[in-house]
Amino acid sequence: MTKNKYLRNKMMNFLNKLFSKNNLSEKTENQIITDFDSLVAIARKSGEIDDLYKLYRKLLELNNWIFITPNNQKIENSKPFIGVVDENSWVFIFTDSKNANDYCKQFEGFIREDRTAFLIKMKVKDSIEMLYQLSERGVFGIRINEGENGWFCSISDLPNIINHLKVNIE
Repeated sequence: MTKNKYLRNKMMNFLNKLFSKNNLSEKTENQIITDFDSLVAIARKSGEIDDLYKLYRKLLELNNWIFITPNNQKIENSKPFIGVVDENSWVFIFTDSKNANDYCKQFEGFIREDRTAFLIKMKVKDSIEMLYQLSERGVFGIRINEGENGWFCSISDLPNIINHLKVNIE
């Protein structure tokens, strides 16, 4: 291995650790995972709009959202992954790094040579602003915690959800 490649790998490992860690303790992050899994299960079982609103309120009250990136991007040019599902383009958002990493391990194209995924952590306010810009470019919606306990909505529905819940996005 050349010295440049070695240094690049060291830098990638450092940056992956830096950006994939949530500012929360592991116990708190695990609690968030449990809370979202429980809220999704409750909303699905009840079918009540109020239970769905509880789920969205919890999502909007997070400090940060986690975005996954394809493994073919250079770190300085990384952008959130946009995938196509049912002929619509979606941004994949995760509530914590564990869910994001678990998703990346299941599918080709996300895990790097060093066996890690590069995750982007963004403040919710900045994330929402980015989503509105992506919507103007034709991106349809967001898929949150994609997988067994995931859910989704169109980007055009976000302003109505935020206004209805009277959530202050800072």
